[in-house]
Amino acid sequence: KGVKLTEESGMTVKEWLDKWLKEYCESKLRPSTVYLYKNNCKHICEYIGDKPIKAVTSADCQRMYNAIKKDGRKVNRETQGSELADSTVRKLHMMFHEAMNMAQIKRLIALNPTDGVVISKNNYKEMQVLNKEQLEMYMEEIERDPIWHDFFYLELTTGLRLGEICALKWEDFD
Repeated sequence: KGVKLTEESGMTVKEWLDKWLKEYCESKLRPSTVYLYKNNCKHICEYIGDKPIKAVTSADCQRMYNAIKKDGRKVNRETQGSELADSTVRKLHMMFHEAMNMAQIKRLIALNPTDGVVISKNNYKEMQVLNKEQLEMYMEEIERDPIWHDFFYLELTTGLRLGEICALKWEDFD
């Protein structure tokens, strides 16, 4: 489509993702993010890893995301089965979209095949709020524990998430 592709445009999706991770991600991202990206790449490569990068279509991406959503969980959980959460598929899509954007910039592909692909909106579970009796029982129970009382009281009265509470330092308090 009027774009002169480089000789490397014949590489497979797996080859490109390996190169993209090594050259564009590993030195710029936190190790935990790189680890997540590598796991996402494994999912992608199961479906289209052997396909030449220049041959990947939006339809391929859509089928892949749908399949990953349906059967992406490797360890079945009783409550969730093999289906991945929409937020997980969305994160995988954002990562793959970024990798394919770089492929387009490097002239490996003419157009980014992840453009226009429909990803489900996040389906957050409804929050459960304690009623008055439950709250009173909770407060009575934490009063009995002198070590953890302050932690649980802070959690309950501020709405902070576990990670936020654990990250607090003394200088954060007034």
